[in-house]
Amino acid sequence: MRSSFPRSFYRFLLLGVMAGMLLVGRDVLAADKYTPDKDPVTLGMKALAESKTAEAKAHFQEAVDNQWKVDMAKFGLAQVAVREGRYVDAEKLYKDALTERKTHGQKTDFFPEAHAGLGLLYMRLGRDAEAALEVDKAVTQKGNYWPGLYAKARRMLEADQIEPAKKVLDKGDKAKGLADGEEMYHHGMALYYLKTNDLEKAEKEAMTAFQMMPEENEYGTLVAEIYQKKGSPDMAIFAYEQALKQPGMEKSAPLYRNLGLLYSKVQKYNEARDAYLKAVEIDSTYTPVLKDLAALLHLADQNDKAAAVYIRYLQSEPGDVDALVGLAESCLEINQIAKAQEAAQGAFSRDSTNVHARLALARVGLEVRDKALRQQALYLYATLPDSVRLTARDYARIGASHADNKNYPKAQEYLNKALALDPQEPEVHFQLGMVDMGTNKPDSAIVHLEKAVSLKPSELYLLNLGVAYLRAKQPEKARPAFRKAIAINAKFVPAHVLLAQALSSDSLYAAEVEYRKALELDPKNGAALRGMGFIYQKQNKFAEAIQWYEQGTKAEPQSAEGWAALGYAYMGARMNDPARQAFEKALTIDPSNQTARKGLQGLLKAGTQAPNKEE
Repeated sequence: MRSSFPRSFYRFLLLGVMAGMLLVGRDVLAADKYTPDKDPVTLGMKALAESKTAEAKAHFQEAVDNQWKVDMAKFGLAQVAVREGRYVDAEKLYKDALTERKTHGQKTDFFPEAHAGLGLLYMRLGRDAEAALEVDKAVTQKGNYWPGLYAKARRMLEADQIEPAKKVLDKGDKAKGLADGEEMYHHGMALYYLKTNDLEKAEKEAMTAFQMMPEENEYGTLVAEIYQKKGSPDMAIFAYEQALKQPGMEKSAPLYRNLGLLYSKVQKYNEARDAYLKAVEIDSTYTPVLKDLAALLHLADQNDKAAAVYIRYLQSEPGDVDALVGLAESCLEINQIAKAQEAAQGAFSRDSTNVHARLALARVGLEVRDKALRQQALYLYATLPDSVRLTARDYARIGASHADNKNYPKAQEYLNKALALDPQEPEVHFQLGMVDMGTNKPDSAIVHLEKAVSLKPSELYLLNLGVAYLRAKQPEKARPAFRKAIAINAKFVPAHVLLAQALSSDSLYAAEVEYRKALELDPKNGAALRGMGFIYQKQNKFAEAIQWYEQGTKAEPQSAEGWAALGYAYMGARMNDPARQAFEKALTIDPSNQTARKGLQGLLKAGTQAPNKEE
């Protein structure tokens, strides 16, 4: 549930706070420091009611610095923090104000304004249980406090306690003007009529609240929701645009943010982006709009920009679960897996019951190699509620995970679901190709991988297409695929290595060029080092081959094929004892390695020339 802080709420708080000031007796030493017309807390509250946020903040900070009515000053700073979208700071300041009231000021928990402010903040953040406690305290301490009653009625409407909520809302029907909170009454009644499906009355009440306070984003979005239900959402935008043209209309960051939200609702995304950017231009510290802008950029598949904006937003609101989820999803799309994992785990650790956080961690978990995280990801997928609709890519990820575990029938099952859901999703065709590769069907794999490449010519898809052609003994078709992968990413080492292997049957020189390119990028690449060994072994230059193979075993000491290849080079150089040791080392690592087993058998035939064994 979300709530807001309408302007009249601050007027209620101003009256309550000014009354409460008469009871504060902590500041005896500073009692004569300020005359009433110079009191920084009074001036701060007045500035806040007039929407002069920076001025209010300066007054409240002066009071804190001089230990003057600190509970009220902290409360005022909390109000400022809410205005500025600094919700983490606001929560701490509200709690500091309450603690100050209990331990110094009046030494009592009686602070309905602070409880109401904190409750409304929790409602804004969707922390319903905590909101209920604070709102109840506010209403209990001051039963006729209208902002508290308004918040209580909204909570009741969310819980479908419709008629009881109406009785609470009726207590505000005498309110007149913003000072009395009349706009909150109309907004609450609009929510009530929306619940009862009386759209005509809901529209009338919502438009009244909206016209009274057009800068309050919840009022505008409620109007949009009602018009959308009536089939005319553009009317809400028209109302906003007309309000912006009014003389003296304050063109604030929150107002433009709300307009952006309305544009997003009617899928006018360019206009939404422009509205969000206008909000940032007006107030670069207004963080809520950054979250909306990032979400819009993610929707537009501009995930590099989305991630950057999410990171900027999270610097101010590090605990925002939705933003962490958005960052994880954006980073996942641009293959920044480590950042995606950090963000997804951060969201999950803060709220493990949040469906979006669970889904984000599930998605990220199947993109990493960590076995524990992959198992957790499968569990999270399996325990998502039925209301969550998985995408074709979700099914493809699950299928790929089963394929990694050699459970190809299960993998095929999930990939078929993905294919039925979206036949044009490239990842589905890619994973179907990988299943065919795993089941030794290179010709079928080529069909799926060609389709994946046609939909999305990524270096990874092209690389595996080339591998499929190699397995189908068509190196001449593998080479273009590897070259296209390198054209996309010149630093893609596996593509250079595999291109070298594809070239080696025709030109050892061309193969060597590619192996050396790979080693320039990754000097300890075991496959490239072994490839160089093979080039020299093929030319019967066994001493050079041994040097390259030895570098390969140092780079990858657990590669059985590396030790077996070194054994053959030793055999070619007539160094039988080192050859035997290399073969035995290979079999220690992999007892089923046939290359090493055949090498040992060859040693039994004295004087046998070692065959030129390619990996």
